[in-house]
Amino acid sequence: MATYAVKLPFLDDNGDPATGLAPLPTIRIRNYTTKALVVTDANSEEIGDGWYKYDFTDYDPSVEYVCQGYAASLTGSNRYLWIGFGGEKTDVAQTEATTIPTAISSLTDKLNWLFSYFRNEKVVTDILETLKKEDGTALGTATLAKTGTSYTKGEMS
Repeated sequence: MATYAVKLPFLDDNGDPATGLAPLPTIRIRNYTTKALVVTDANSEEIGDGWYKYDFTDYDPSVEYVCQGYAASLTGSNRYLWIGFGGEKTDVAQTEATTIPTAISSLTDKLNWLFSYFRNEKVVTDILETLKKEDGTALGTATLAKTGTSYTKGEMS
């Protein structure tokens, strides 16, 4: 488990930042999947300028949560606030890269390809670099051109 600072939405009191609230806004947190109440009416902490937070010490990043805040000293709809958080994919199983990612590919695909580039075998001749997959077939190639005493490497494709 980890600690997660739950940032409550901005609270206002008739258009002005709600500061110095007494009692402090309370917070309820539920596990979105199991519907279990995991935090019941705990006090938040004022940050300032209408902002409040709660340090959720039993936070599990793989679990999705919903949160309800209640500010008893405010009136009308300003009393209630709602947010959802969590459910981050902290470790996603990946398969071997099968193509060279493009500029608009996902960050996961780009990181997966970088891992393949630095881990896998490369065969380099005086005119071509070939990146191999685990099975020994080519994942991509880049041309090499000698210009004087240096080489220019083309884009991997």
